Amino acid sequence: MPGCCEDLQDLEQRVQRNAAELGQEAFWEQELRREQAREREGQARLQALSAATAEHAARLQALDAQACALEAKLRLAAEAPGPPSPTASATERLRQDLAAQERQSVEVQGSLALVSRALEAAEHALQDLMPPARGKSLPGAPQNPALVSSLSPEVAPMRQNWR
Repeated sequence: MPGCCEDLQDLEQRVQRNAAELGQEAFWEQELRREQAREREGQARLQALSAATAEHAARLQALDAQACALEAKLRLAAEAPGPPSPTASATERLRQDLAAQERQSVEVQGSLALVSRALEAAEHALQDLMPPARGKSLPGAPQNPALVSSLSPEVAPMRQNWR
């Protein structure tokens, strides 16, 4: 009977170890699901910020183009011979339009700077969410740490100009 008792105790200890391991496995599976959800949220936020950045950049380019056109009209109006009164009022109107365009451009640049800072914060947060490389990646985790820079090809060249 002593051999049976020892075998029984060994089996009980093995059952307890297996139960503990199963509990740990369930915990880590739950942690993995939470991390994957946080990563998806971070990627969605990053994509939204990238879209907003692209929209602001396009608007800024349009405003710059309008400002250039207004400057060209001003130069033509200043160089054109003729009675001073109609040209002067047209020139003044163009100057006012140009000033308004410049104000809008400054506002858009400010918005773009805010979006850029938010984008950098989101990139940093997303990098913090990525698990460190341990030889074996987790299922569903991004395989490429440069994922952030590859989300929107328009964003990378624009970000270089902002810095």
